[in-house]
Amino acid sequence: IEENLSKTGVVVHREPLPIQQALSGCHLFLHHGSAGCAVQGLTLGRAQLLFLPGDAEKRLICNALVDLGVAKFIQSDELAPDLAEEIKAFCFDQKTLQRARTLAGQIAARPSVDPITTITDHCDALLSKLA
Repeated sequence: IEENLSKTGVVVHREPLPIQQALSGCHLFLHHGSAGCAVQGLTLGRAQLLFLPGDAEKRLICNALVDLGVAKFIQSDELAPDLAEEIKAFCFDQKTLQRARTLAGQIAARPSVDPITTITDHCDALLSKLA
């Protein structure tokens, strides 16, 4: 697969990069469908190609990302000689890229929440009712 991808201009890294660094210069995030990878792809506004997710949780995440319009799910029975061209076409699909950027903007615009402060405020409120 690496050789075929390289022929189409897709860069394949042999060593893992920090995820934000890796995604900063790419159009597409290829991953296995974990929640962490999905969130990173969403917050950075990247199209996501989901490859062979194994368990039910990852399949649910894959389905959600596809439903959001930011991902394509490749199953093992879909591996074909023209897979590299399909990936390249998906990578530069303007509708998908724009949808991913739009969602990233919506995520960035959400108010920041400090979970510790929220939890302690709720605990204080409950404890004050007991006093």
